Amino acid sequence: MKDIFKLGSILFLICAVAALLLSVTNNITEPVIKERNIQANNESRKEVLKEAEEFKQLDNVKANLVEEVYEGLKGDEVVGYTIKTVPKGYGGKVEVMIGISQDGKITGVKVGNHSETPGLGSKASEPTFKDQFNGKSTEKPLIVVKGSASNDNDIAAISGATITSNAVTSGVNAAINLYKEQLLNNSQNKEVQSLEKDPMVKIFDNAQFKKIKDKSEGIVVSVYEVLDGKDKIGYIFETEPDGYDSKTEVLVGITLDGTIKGVELGEKTRNNEYLASTFDTGLKHQIENKKASEISLVQEKASKDNEVQAVSGATITSKSVVEGVNSAIDLFKKITNGTGA
Repeated sequence: MKDIFKLGSILFLICAVAALLLSVTNNITEPVIKERNIQANNESRKEVLKEAEEFKQLDNVKANLVEEVYEGLKGDEVVGYTIKTVPKGYGGKVEVMIGISQDGKITGVKVGNHSETPGLGSKASEPTFKDQFNGKSTEKPLIVVKGSASNDNDIAAISGATITSNAVTSGVNAAINLYKEQLLNNSQNKEVQSLEKDPMVKIFDNAQFKKIKDKSEGIVVSVYEVLDGKDKIGYIFETEPDGYDSKTEVLVGITLDGTIKGVELGEKTRNNEYLASTFDTGLKHQIENKKASEISLVQEKASKDNEVQAVSGATITSKSVVEGVNSAIDLFKKITNGTGA
């Protein structure tokens, strides 16, 4: 009995000493680790916004996917901003640091901590991919394409890692949106920020919307006339097709001449980071400005005017969005009898 008590006392003493040593070690190393993290983040900011000499955090600037925003200073002059975003990639969240200059150019992109597949998604941190963003304008959202980039706002996807390519590009687009809505001409934008978040306003800017009663049909849950003063200029259709694990809110704007003016996700659906990334970087640009005729979803590169290429790794989401658009087109034709009236 005495031996057991003695052994227990020794074990207790050993554990107590070990806990004390761990506590002391933690107290010593914690400030050092914190300082190194601060230094590493500052180096990342400096890497994407080289003109800045120091950085000041902007605590009151918030947006979807955005983790932090810093003002880049050279003396007393603001030379740009660094924005860290955390989009969802193939293996989890991906840290993306973006630098944007005062004249609205992307000055650099750095991919930080991630869990993407070695040899595939991990290539997002290599210059071949990330340097594509350098010098891009913030005027248009950036679009991921397979193969070579042919337009100014195209980003060539990493072969075999489309999901990672979409994720990083989504993070950059989130930074672009924040820059335009909250940092560019900040005082002027405050008045319109709430409007810009409305998906219908994103499709038809400066328009009025009048809900049409009893026009829902199938997955089209609501229909709105779009007015410019007293003149009708088009329609917006709210659709709710089945998605991967829930309904996908897809809003489709069609002008009276039968052109798809714009496509947006509903506010609830946009909260799904992966789905929003897939839509913004892989689908939206393919659908907008097409004529309102039935759209076909294809797996290979689209070769016809009415074709849309499914996003690699997101076939169900691609199918859901196209289904919503086609339902809107069908009801548009019924409402207007093909005349657009």
